[in-house]
Amino acid sequence: MQTLDRPIVIVGSGRSGSTAFHRTLAAFPGVMSMTPILNWAPGCPQFNQLIVTARSLPLIGPYLWVVSGRAEPYQYWNSLTPAFADPCRDLQAFDLTRRSRTRVRKALAKLPTRNRPRLLIKITGVPRIGLLREVLPNARFIHLVRDPRGVVNSLLHVKWWKGWQGPEALRGVRFSSEHWKLWERYDRSFVALAAIEWNLLMELMERASAGLPEEQFMELRYEDMCADPVSHLKDVIAFCGLRWPRRVDRILACHPLRSRNDRWRHDLTPVQQEIATELTAPYRARYGYVP
Repeated sequence: MQTLDRPIVIVGSGRSGSTAFHRTLAAFPGVMSMTPILNWAPGCPQFNQLIVTARSLPLIGPYLWVVSGRAEPYQYWNSLTPAFADPCRDLQAFDLTRRSRTRVRKALAKLPTRNRPRLLIKITGVPRIGLLREVLPNARFIHLVRDPRGVVNSLLHVKWWKGWQGPEALRGVRFSSEHWKLWERYDRSFVALAAIEWNLLMELMERASAGLPEEQFMELRYEDMCADPVSHLKDVIAFCGLRWPRRVDRILACHPLRSRNDRWRHDLTPVQQEIATELTAPYRARYGYVP
């Protein structure tokens, strides 16, 4: 069976800037990303290859980036191993049956091409590192972090966030009795719920990445990437073992990295800002986000 050459896996909570970062990395030479066409034609990897290749063309390229920008084909993943998209907890190596392991490895091995040998994967929410490492033992994981107050604000303004239905609807995180009491203490504020969810995802990420060797795990703050994209992209490229493009300025012009973190200061009320700041304090300080 063909072995994939160091697949690159971007992980992180939703609304962490991973989509913009993924688009920039997907435009680098030698990279084969995943597109939504895999949802509709999971058995035809050549369609995905065609779209990725055509995105470099001058006339239809920009249009294809728009229609194929979503990089998380969860229906495709579910066709390979059930419940990948909406697990009730983080997924581990022991969740894979022999059949699923073989199916995933065979399917992913068909995606790269000779000109684009490095597979790029983006997963948000629970890490799934345990499962993915079982299938891709030589993968390179990049954990993208963003100021949680920006994440909380962004979650409150997207349609797909399930927090409006309560903690039971949140994907992959489990509320203990203490988490319920904490949420009740804030009068079941949805800002508080989103903040607690972010904390739980950071806890899961630390557990999932604890056993990874240094050469397989990299942590990156999205704000730092936006402030100095060239410098941080060099670190990413060195970590992944990719080729540095001749016209990186052109890539950044087409796929700019912009931090919009200050929106939470304008969108959230002072009380909401205080809630988000208080509840995320421990992990926020750990990642260098001071008040």
